[in-house]
Amino acid sequence: MAKNINVNTITEEAINLLSAYNVAWKTAPSIRKACKEKIVAAEKAVADIVTKREALIESGVSENEAISKFSCLEENKRLSVAKQEMIDKNKELNAKFSEGRSLVSDDLYNAYILYLTNGDITKFKKALVTFLATIGIIADSEWSKTSKIAQILIANISGSTKATGKSREEGNYVKARAKNAFKDIFVAAFLQFIVKEKGVLDENKDYTLSRHNFDKQEQNNSTTK
Repeated sequence: MAKNINVNTITEEAINLLSAYNVAWKTAPSIRKACKEKIVAAEKAVADIVTKREALIESGVSENEAISKFSCLEENKRLSVAKQEMIDKNKELNAKFSEGRSLVSDDLYNAYILYLTNGDITKFKKALVTFLATIGIIADSEWSKTSKIAQILIANISGSTKATGKSREEGNYVKARAKNAFKDIFVAAFLQFIVKEKGVLDENKDYTLSRHNFDKQEQNNSTTK
């Protein structure tokens, strides 16, 4: 029987890194959509003015007079601001994603590469146990072998991708994930486990994460039934 692990011992530093990633993950779609809508609206405004200007020129008005009457100056400024906002917002989001990825050690990634190239799942499981210890969660080799959660976590993070570029040219059909891609999927899989399935971390209204004692909460719930 698999030994349970106490994930409530996760460190505050790890919670903060997971929180940064979670905020970026949850807000990125709406932020990027809002920025894109501003860009599209500004581009349409510029296009509409250009259309009117061209119609005026075709009617015989000089180009200078048409430009003077239908200037794109303000709309171009608005477009430039909207594009810069998209760049700035993406930088902020990417910084949060990067912060979350820093949770995952290069040693775990190297063990993943060995697993894909040599089929050495044992070292990969040992690296997972070592990683958990660095963030305050004590597990052992027996847990990594028999725990259902361990198997699901490993299954989620250990996949390869279809070969592209140089790897494909070398005759490969699949390749390992790049380091950042591996760390991305690991953090996402870990959040799935520790937030959605295990319920150790609460998601606040602003998508930040905070600790709560799941076991005590379950106990309190059972006494009120």
